[in-house]
Amino acid sequence: AKYLALFLKLCEQLMWVNLFGNNLPDEGLQELLIALTTPTFDFQSTRMAGNRDSFMMAAHHDDEDDWNSHASHTIESMHNRSVTYLDLGGNSFGEQSAHALSQMLRQNSILQTLRLEHTNSFSSMYFKDVANAIRLYNGTLNSLFLSGISLSVGAAKHLARIHESLDTRITKLVLNDCGIFHLQIKAMATALAASN
Repeated sequence: AKYLALFLKLCEQLMWVNLFGNNLPDEGLQELLIALTTPTFDFQSTRMAGNRDSFMMAAHHDDEDDWNSHASHTIESMHNRSVTYLDLGGNSFGEQSAHALSQMLRQNSILQTLRLEHTNSFSSMYFKDVANAIRLYNGTLNSLFLSGISLSVGAAKHLARIHESLDTRITKLVLNDCGIFHLQIKAMATALAASN
């Protein structure tokens, strides 16, 4: 996953990433999501990451320790600015990757489609963080696919609250095979009614 994250950082034209069903672990997913997270403004990071040539310039340093330090700092400060479609379904989300996902959704202004289908390790607390990140900070995501994830009543309520924000762009929410019954539908309807 570390090399996939590096690949994402270096590919400026990549728009579509499908990693469905790779059983990526929590830490691996975290690294990938950090690569897609636009850092908050920092002059040093902007100076280093604003130009991918600084990575290549580091390769021409004579001093190996100096090169390693420069290359490491440059890579850490880089992030992907082109991916609009991301499929991470069928992987093993945990606390670290769920936190990285909510951070990415807060700061990424490019991603339009996110697929998390068949990710049963996604807990109700993770749904709350992700839904809040979309509702409060994200104005570009328009499609969210969650098929095959068992939705609790709390998770259904958090998802419905996404539309409380006038800036929310979600126009497609796919919930096939999510075990939605009367209680989840009632929770979603109540949350939607309260937001209108």
